[in-house]
Amino acid sequence: MLRSSLGFQASRKRQLTIDLVEKLHNYKSLIVPLFMVSEGRLKDKVQSFTIDKMTQKQSELFVKCWQHNLDWSKTFLDEYVVTKSRFGTGYGIRLTFNYGVKQVSKFLKICENDYNYNLPAFLSDVREGKIKVAPLPFRPLYKVLTSRDQKNKQGINSQIS
Repeated sequence: MLRSSLGFQASRKRQLTIDLVEKLHNYKSLIVPLFMVSEGRLKDKVQSFTIDKMTQKQSELFVKCWQHNLDWSKTFLDEYVVTKSRFGTGYGIRLTFNYGVKQVSKFLKICENDYNYNLPAFLSDVREGKIKVAPLPFRPLYKVLTSRDQKNKQGINSQIS
């Protein structure tokens, strides 16, 4: 488990952690970055960590972890899903999964190259529609689904009032 701290040492530790993630690239593994969520007795004592509060180095570490995971995902999928599923089913799953991996990898590269790992700024631009996340065939469907959700929320709010 990794723990974040403040000041120069924290920055140095994050860089060492980023270096470690890069060195682990050749090892079949999943590296899952976790966020501190204050629950129970910690709820009133500690603030939860969110993406909006990430520094550039924390964002870089987060992106590098997920790039590592996506690089190994095809291997895991082939070893644990495709080989153990009925004929045809695993290949459909792999096709769909590989498409998702390709899309997420593309966005991680945009975050790395165009935003210098500034994940909060990247996500802000996604939310504002400056970056199109859904591929062209899915955009109309996305608009229909989100407008339906907004109508449902409005209906619930009017029932509450």
